Amino acid sequence: MKYRRIAAYMSAAALLALSACGGADTAKQDEETTAEIITITDETESITESVSEEEIFIPTSYNLLDEGKVTEYKNQHQSGMCWAYATAAVAESSLIVSGYEDESVDLSEGHICYSVYQFAEDRPSDSQEDGVYVVGEKKKNKTIPYFVGGSSSLVVQQFALGAGPIYEQEAPINTDARELEKSVDNFAKLEEEGKLTKYMGSYLLTQGLIYDSPEEIKEGIIKHGAVFVAIFADQKGAGKDSEGHSNYYLTDKTNPPKDTNHVVTIIGWDDKYSKDNFTNTPSGDGAWLVKDSAANSGYFWMSYDEFYDESSAQGMVFSKRSDYGDILFHDSLIPMCGIKAEGEYTEIASVFKSDADNEIKGLGIYANACEQNVNVSIYRNPEPGKPDSGEKLYEKDYVIEHKGYEVVNVDAAASVSAGDSFSIVLKYSNSGVAEIAPFEGDESMYPTASWAEIYIVSNEGESYAKSGDTWYDTSKSETSAVFGKTGTLNNACIKVLMR
Repeated sequence: MKYRRIAAYMSAAALLALSACGGADTAKQDEETTAEIITITDETESITESVSEEEIFIPTSYNLLDEGKVTEYKNQHQSGMCWAYATAAVAESSLIVSGYEDESVDLSEGHICYSVYQFAEDRPSDSQEDGVYVVGEKKKNKTIPYFVGGSSSLVVQQFALGAGPIYEQEAPINTDARELEKSVDNFAKLEEEGKLTKYMGSYLLTQGLIYDSPEEIKEGIIKHGAVFVAIFADQKGAGKDSEGHSNYYLTDKTNPPKDTNHVVTIIGWDDKYSKDNFTNTPSGDGAWLVKDSAANSGYFWMSYDEFYDESSAQGMVFSKRSDYGDILFHDSLIPMCGIKAEGEYTEIASVFKSDADNEIKGLGIYANACEQNVNVSIYRNPEPGKPDSGEKLYEKDYVIEHKGYEVVNVDAAASVSAGDSFSIVLKYSNSGVAEIAPFEGDESMYPTASWAEIYIVSNEGESYAKSGDTWYDTSKSETSAVFGKTGTLNNACIKVLMR
């Protein structure tokens, strides 16, 4: 079992794509860059009051820059850190929209890379920590995490575990090629001084929202702030409109590329942005306003017709880290596979052991479908191999509105004592989604790279899936066949937030 204590967190102040962004390849960089600021004045309709959960008015144009709900452009220079910059920009925007921070907030992209990519030589042989580990000698390869690219989805998972975000001043980074190594050396110094760890930060991610449609993206931007997406970037799609604003259209959604190579941040839209503004003409008007850490202009308009990986369109919501105590989990990586049992429901479970007297305050749950119905039960001291036995402490039905990750509150007393074992049982209502209940999967399900190794640790008696009346231990490879899968399911994706 993995867990993180609150003292370790508090700061002093669809999908792992290991080459999702190669910063130097996506755009040429100037040593000194002045960002182009785009303002929509004639058609923008300001939305400044709190928005209703039931009904959101979607204007024809909207711009987080004009609303003061997004931070200034930052340049990734020659690094491959677009994924970190995009994720940090979304987190910053979310914190502003939530009222926790103002436009001056500056989160550390360097800490994101530092947290996501650990070094294999630092990993103890008895470690229970799943993750992506850089191979080879750390001294020679210390800058690899900042050049190889990465996945914003993996950052969302790390934020859910309490690995950031932290402020730039706590882990400052200069991504200019001449300065990056100095920044990495400073990280090592801060680490030695006990000022920098993976698990620290003033905020905890409580929602990682996957948006399935342009309408959901627009609503999400209004309600929660900026959204990151993965695209295929190529200079052949770049152009400028009659006012000199940068724009982009290359690959129509009906003929998508084989892969994505860049992550950017959507901060607004204009339904009336003319299709005639683009070098390559799309089928219709309308464009997203994009903040791009690899673009010399800082911002550009991207046609609604332009391809982006729909499973990558995500927003985030945070709570204060001090609202929660320990976080218990078995899964450290993103869900790479899922199961669906026969019948009306798919049931999975995780079993934990409490090393102190605690009250369960919340549960971190993944959903692969919108409006997902999930029944949650908590049992104390279940029998081995029977997670739905023992003393039932809690039961409630929840509806997870968006695909993605969400922390649901446990709104009645569910206390455990030191030495108690307890189980979290999730009963997902089956729908048309093929993989309803999420698991980490095994190493073979993750993309490979010569510089990295994937470690996944699961132990007998920790994670389960139910078929018929029988619970099957998912640390055992033979369990996969019960659900029509190959490989090993390993850890169920469930997190427990203590008080």
